[in-house]
This record gives sequence, C-alpha cells and structure tokens, in this order.
Amino acid sequence: MAKRKPLAEATKNIDPLSDEYLAFLLLDGIQEKGGDGVWRRRFLSKDTRPTEDEGRAALARLLLSEHPPRPLILWALASLFAPDGFCPPDNRHPPKWMLLSLRERRIIFQARSQGHPETARHFEIARRVYEEREAGKPFAQACEDVGEMFEIGSRQVADVCAKFDLRNFWGPLPRARRRRTK
Repeated sequence: MAKRKPLAEATKNIDPLSDEYLAFLLLDGIQEKGGDGVWRRRFLSKDTRPTEDEGRAALARLLLSEHPPRPLILWALASLFAPDGFCPPDNRHPPKWMLLSLRERRIIFQARSQGHPETARHFEIARRVYEEREAGKPFAQACEDVGEMFEIGSRQVADVCAKFDLRNFWGPLPRARRRRTK
C-alpha cells in the first residue's frame, strides 16, 4: 500500500479537522513549492492526507448543515460548475487571488461505475412482483414471471425484492393461497 503524502507545511496552523478547510482543499487544492522553487497546485486524491473522500464528506456535511457555507466555499464550488466565460450575477466576484485557480478544474457528471444498481429499474421489478403477489401468485412464481418480463433470472428478481420491501410503501400483502397436496 502506497504511503499517503502529507499536504504543504503552510497549512499546519489551520485545524485539519475543520469541514470548511477540508472542503476548500477539495475544491481549490493547495499551493506547494516544489524542490525546483516552482509553485504548483495539488488536489486531494486517494494518496494524499487528507484524502479526496474525506474532502467530499466534509463538503457534503457543509452543504447539508443548517448554516450556509462561507462565500469562499461557495465561490470555489461555483467555479467548478461555471462554463468558460461565465460572469457572476450582480458583480459578485471571488477574491482576486482565487481567480488564478478558477479554471484549472471542472466537474463532470458521470455514472459511478458499472455494476451499481439501477434504482429505477429495480424499483419497477419489485413493484411488478408486489402486484403479482397481490393478485395471489406465490413469491417464487411471481419472481419467475417478472424475471421473464425483464429477461433476468428469478433469483436476481428475488434479490432485488429483498432490497425494496414494498410492504413499507403499500402495506402487507394478502396471505398466499396454499394448495393442499393429496
């Protein structure tokens, strides 16, 4: 496992556990002077300390807190979304020193990765099984029928149903009819 590199010495007097500090590092990076004397901006990653995930969590906590983040955090966040040539409304501009880094990065929305569940599709699968069960079909038969409809196996349908227990939304199902065997 690679050892994480600590960030610049210049940040040692700032509380490293502060959410605002971590969020700002995530959004704007940190200036470091290299061995050659040239200043470079470095951004959080899985190899830095704090990590990018820690910065993301801090930003999420700030955005969801009762009090809005400071303007500095909002400017840094807005700069990542703003297209080239964007001019803030009402002549609201970030500090001049921040203008240097505003165009170094941008946010791109993409799927997290393949293999993550398709929530809307899975909800629909669970809903269909619920409806089949409501009509009186046993669970195994409902999974088989819905699996054919969605072209997936009945076991996968059952796994999806385990994640979306729709009884919480629409109430309990009627008892399944049992067949008597002779």
